[in-house]
Amino acid sequence: MQWRIIDENALQLRFWDGEFVVYNALSGDIHVLDERAAHILQALQQAPADVLSLVQRFAIEWQCEPSDDLQQEIEMTVSDMHALALVERA
Repeated sequence: MQWRIIDENALQLRFWDGEFVVYNALSGDIHVLDERAAHILQALQQAPADVLSLVQRFAIEWQCEPSDDLQQEIEMTVSDMHALALVERA
């Protein structure tokens, strides 16, 4: 299953005071993301992707093995971002 950001014009991601903050213009909500979630969101801003593609990409970027734990972390992060209306199924 592919994921994409909810609307390319709706989300504004900023690094502010040591945290990643995302503003969703569609809902008016502001969310604070950890660094990994912000990187995943930025990747989905570039192009839709499935979880396995994200695992492969971030295993290299974060210098770790593409393990089941990493896959579970990314799945949970994408699921959380879906619940916040930041991403949707493509």
